[in-house]
Amino acid sequence: MNNYRHHKTFRPDGESNAVNWRLIIGALGALIINLCGWWWPLKLIVTLIFWSTLAADHLINVCEELQLRKYTGFSDLCQRILVLYYSKKLLLDEVTRFSGPYLYERDRRIVVPWVNVYISHQQGFTGTIEIELRPEYDALLNDPNFLRMLTSQLKRFAGHFIVTVSQKSDSGNSIVYQLEDLKASNQIRISSSLQIYSSPLVALDKKTCIDWDKEFHAVISGVTGSGKTMLIEYLISNAKKNGWDIRILDPKQSDLARIEESDQIAVACEKDDMLELLHESVKEMQHAQRRYKEDPAVALTPHLIVVDELAALRAMLDSKEQQQLLNDLKQLSLLGRQAKFHLVIGVQQANANNIPTEIREQMGIKILLGNSTSEERKFLFTECQVDTLIKNVGQGLISINNSPVEIFNSPWIDLEKFNLIDWLNS
Repeated sequence: MNNYRHHKTFRPDGESNAVNWRLIIGALGALIINLCGWWWPLKLIVTLIFWSTLAADHLINVCEELQLRKYTGFSDLCQRILVLYYSKKLLLDEVTRFSGPYLYERDRRIVVPWVNVYISHQQGFTGTIEIELRPEYDALLNDPNFLRMLTSQLKRFAGHFIVTVSQKSDSGNSIVYQLEDLKASNQIRISSSLQIYSSPLVALDKKTCIDWDKEFHAVISGVTGSGKTMLIEYLISNAKKNGWDIRILDPKQSDLARIEESDQIAVACEKDDMLELLHESVKEMQHAQRRYKEDPAVALTPHLIVVDELAALRAMLDSKEQQQLLNDLKQLSLLGRQAKFHLVIGVQQANANNIPTEIREQMGIKILLGNSTSEERKFLFTECQVDTLIKNVGQGLISINNSPVEIFNSPWIDLEKFNLIDWLNS
């Protein structure tokens, strides 16, 4: 037990549970006082009086478990206290149902594991509940049903909170549950070309961005209707705003095929044209590499090579043409970094039949849009086991340079005011 962090103990008869209401009353009272328009010293004095209703051990719990030095506002603190209370209450309720195996023989106490809560609204909403793994709780915390139970418990006081993802911490000592506040949207809304910035940083939502100076290739997976093509259009628009040369292969001859060719943009939809355009891109990359070798200070023009629905393109080719296609994609993925050639591949499923493993492994940005099975997630996120509930078009999972998988929202494009294709053709 000494190897674990601070724990709170409960007796199964509930004799200690009543004290928790003092914590709730104190937190709610402090929140109400904070909302009043009083002079701030008066608010401080009254708040201290309310907080004095809390027992000393509860104050210690708050300091240790909520890590007050990290909180970002009084509202965040109050929300964290309430989320903490209901999270621990759920743990207590679950083990009390089967209390026998969890009781210490000497004093008949149930030990609730260390729980930490973090909530912030400063840089878009972020929220987590971290629960320490203990032998007595492993089966419960690894049960997918616990996600639904935790969400149900939180709805008792705040119906706008849901739990969307769970995964082990980097240390493997705890499970981290991702909170989503349905009232706080991270999504970026774009209604004008002025909201597409000239920068290697491409904002996907208010807390997630792509840095093309650090990440060079991307694979975007998702079924029809998940928002994959719209996200690709957004990346193309950013590349155009930054003055990149753009090469687009669209075997489906759908939305991207409507982009008109120009000095900056080349588009191919027919089989031979797509193979030729891709091979020319490889030659351009090799030329850029030679220029860089001769003069490392030379300013190279970044390129964006887009292949929308690679599986459809491969289905059009015979074995010899497929080999040429894969060889060119492999060269771009392996050698494009130094020459500033960025490859974006769209597929419905990122399995080895659609995108070879050696190419997929070079993709620093891995995006999976829409609802997916555990098998589909493993194609992209082999080191992560996540449970997710996707509700909106354009929402999905992302990992950048093998970072922990996170939920993100693709930018929402106000098509009544701003059409990406029309702007690309202007």
